[in-house]
Amino acid sequence: MTEKFCGVDVHRDLLVATILSDQTKETRRFVNDANDIDKLKEWLKDHKCNQVVMESTSYRKSTRL
Repeated sequence: MTEKFCGVDVHRDLLVATILSDQTKETRRFVNDANDIDKLKEWLKDHKCNQVVMESTSYRKSTRL
């Protein structure tokens, strides 16, 4: 059995997920909401992928009153 890994790039409104194995690379985009997170979970299960890493960077400008 080939190991599969998924990397997820987290954006404010979007999740970009890529599943990698020795033979394949597949990328899908999901809306960053509860409904599409469930779709991401099902996609991972369908591909028998149980190793996932996430990356998120953000810069938020704070305003002081």
